[in-house]
Amino acid sequence: MFQDTPKQYFKYRAVNEYGISALSNNEIYFAAPSELNDPFDCRIPYDWGFESNEHIKRYFEISGLKSEFIKENHINEMNYYHLFNDAIQRQKLVDFLTIKILDTSDKYGIYSVSKVHDSIIMLI
Repeated sequence: MFQDTPKQYFKYRAVNEYGISALSNNEIYFAAPSELNDPFDCRIPYDWGFESNEHIKRYFEISGLKSEFIKENHINEMNYYHLFNDAIQRQKLVDFLTIKILDTSDKYGIYSVSKVHDSIIMLI
């Protein structure tokens, strides 16, 4: 599985204050997806697979967002379950999940490297 893994990777950095600081302090920087130069890098698809109420309920349970949704919408747990019976209210649940999922995308960093040490594209 790892037999094709390169023995070396190369990191391209600008020669500026940040690049020199990272090099001299042995630091690496993980960029947020919104900082990348390609808008399609790390793009999360919008079809979450919420075809059924069971999928939505399960995601709320697993993610821990159920209590947050209940609190933000000033409802009790019984009212939360009734939302699944109304198409408009159900869409509010899906919209809430979508926003929360997209909001998490910049909480993770990307460290990009190259297998090639002399890539013209990486120098641009």
